[in-house]
Amino acid sequence: MTRQEYLAELRENLSSLPTAERDSALVYYEEFFEDADDDDEAIKTLGSAKSVAESIIADQNRTEKSTTEYVPAKPAEVKKEEAPKTETAPTYFDGNGEGKKEKSQKSTSDKVLMIVLLVLTFPIWISILAVAFGIFVAVLSALLGIIIAFVAMSVTLVIMGLITFGTGIPTVFISPVAGVVLFAIGALSFAIGMFISIPTLWLCAEGIPALFRWIISIFRRLFGIDKGAKVNA
Repeated sequence: MTRQEYLAELRENLSSLPTAERDSALVYYEEFFEDADDDDEAIKTLGSAKSVAESIIADQNRTEKSTTEYVPAKPAEVKKEEAPKTETAPTYFDGNGEGKKEKSQKSTSDKVLMIVLLVLTFPIWISILAVAFGIFVAVLSALLGIIIAFVAMSVTLVIMGLITFGTGIPTVFISPVAGVVLFAIGALSFAIGMFISIPTLWLCAEGIPALFRWIISIFRRLFGIDKGAKVNA
């Protein structure tokens, strides 16, 4: 049985109660489920929705009976000042018949405490975040610098090789030795540039997208974002 099915059955079994009392009880048990780590454990703790509803209705009937009974006042007591009435929070029950007071402001207190702790420890965790961010930026800059260096080196060597090789063509007719040297230098530069261009092309086609996917995955983990997560209504 899911949480929604349990609450729907509880609402149906509480149909005899006034709307305000029924809604108040349902709000309490909805918060009970939210605080529980596991819905199945919460249902096991509470017991069946029918038994919980019976306990709530019985308690409500006892409350109404105690507040509606009329006892005639004695003549000497007519003018006595009535004692102030105090309202108590409604009591709800689990499946074992154990009473539970309506939830206090515990969750609000926890949030306030968390905010206070964050404020008090601000210098510590902001320093840690700043150092971590600095390291992250440094590593990212180094990786991008390596990629840019490979690209620049390969392009420069290829262009220089082509220019040197082309210069050697007319030079070989003027000075055969110089022309051959230019041919050799141009061919060597072109070969080295093409050799470096292989990992450079891989870095541009695969390395950069993989780097950005890694960065995005880090931010998703930091902020608790799950790409395939479905939000339960």
